[in-house]
Amino acid sequence: MASAKERLAALEARTAALRARIGKKTKAEETRRKILLGTWVLERAEQDAALREKLVRELPGFLVHARDREVLADLIGSVAASAPPKPRLTGNESEQEA
Repeated sequence: MASAKERLAALEARTAALRARIGKKTKAEETRRKILLGTWVLERAEQDAALREKLVRELPGFLVHARDREVLADLIGSVAASAPPKPRLTGNESEQEA
């Protein structure tokens, strides 16, 4: 018969495995949400000039990595794709300027 320590170790291992599985599922769901939302935005931007203009204006500041700007160059324009990213706004800018 297994000792209490062995049973506890087995339960802890099972708990860790379940937590890992839940974390993996959560990450997969988050990725799927992002893909679906991105697909919707891209389809809407093809038909909505105001949304397209907003993306062109705001996306370059959101995209931190050059490779991300390159992937979206057709949407944000080649000039914005090659420019360095603007610092992201944190919401405290008005306090810093005052």
